[in-house]
Amino acid sequence: MGLLEPTNLLLLACALIYAAIGEPGEATILLVLVAGISLLALAELARLAAPLVQLQRNGIELKVAPEQVQRGDQLRLEEGDRVAADARLTEAVGPC
Repeated sequence: MGLLEPTNLLLLACALIYAAIGEPGEATILLVLVAGISLLALAELARLAAPLVQLQRNGIELKVAPEQVQRGDQLRLEEGDRVAADARLTEAVGPC
């Protein structure tokens, strides 16, 4: 979600209208909302672009980049996780 999304454009247009009719406080609030929404979207995109893998290696819980997964590591997968490498399922909890 970027600055040019329809919702953000609508909020920016409303901010311009508020500024034009002499309501700088309302315009500022809308601009802060647009900035906040954009920052949250960018943070979420960054998190999705660089996922970490939860694993257990030699009895130690680690979070590593997918390219650091080694043979013998035990991956811990939770709902919504993407599988970072070829893996063999050895245990599952709940419906599969």
